[in-house]
Amino acid sequence: MAIRTNSTNQLILVIRQYFIRLVGLFFILIGGTIAFNVLQSYQIHCQCLDEQSRTCVLSTQKYFLNARDTPLGNLKRASVISKRSEDNVNYNIELHSETQSLRLSSSTTPSYSKAQLVTNAINAYLVGCPTKPLNIPSIQPFWVKVFVLIFPVVGILLVFIPAKITLIFDKSKNQLNIVRTNLFKKHQEIYPLDQIKAVTIQESIGQKGRVMYRVALEFEDDTIVPITTAYDSMWSTKVKMANKIRSFLNLKPKDPLTSKTNITYSMWSLILFVIACIVFLIIFL
Repeated sequence: MAIRTNSTNQLILVIRQYFIRLVGLFFILIGGTIAFNVLQSYQIHCQCLDEQSRTCVLSTQKYFLNARDTPLGNLKRASVISKRSEDNVNYNIELHSETQSLRLSSSTTPSYSKAQLVTNAINAYLVGCPTKPLNIPSIQPFWVKVFVLIFPVVGILLVFIPAKITLIFDKSKNQLNIVRTNLFKKHQEIYPLDQIKAVTIQESIGQKGRVMYRVALEFEDDTIVPITTAYDSMWSTKVKMANKIRSFLNLKPKDPLTSKTNITYSMWSLILFVIACIVFLIIFL
């Protein structure tokens, strides 16, 4: 947080939230990579040479990239195969031809019924002499698609949280100007300065029971305007901000601000987070 006092009549606070946007970018990167490898579509196209033989090609499509073609030769049938990992069982579809056996997908599915459904569709397609390609949208059930897409969606929401908030308290104009700047636009809010009756620190319980904080302004009509939309555990920063605003507006605190533990994030937290994300990408993706 940057504090600038141009005169006794003006106070400017600049709050930057780049860490939250960085977390959002990592969510998009990780979630997008997982979705890229899991949510694939497939197409099997066969041409009959005679009544007993055919030549088939498997096309694997990953979103906007060019399809990757794999020659299958004389494809005979498909079957469901299972792979046990600790207490979980995942499934895939194996394609059997005269000369080789290969898997339909590089990823597995937790749904046996979905794998069996795809297998039945392939075997039905191979009956007789197919003239049209068989399209397979995915081997994943609907809930897996939703789960995989949660990560990039959360990342996008974090990216669009205002990365910079500027508060201009101007006594000469009797005006509070709040400018929220996100990735693509600026949003401006204007409030009467003499209607602010209190500056409070709101609390929320985060993950693992940790208490999170944010600063809010209370007006005479009981309207509450949070300065930041997100909570965090940086208590000392919130106290500093609240006290600075109270001092400028000659307001008394509603609650004592000295009983909390000083919890702050250091630069090492950011560095360790970045390293952990990079290691995750290298090992698991």
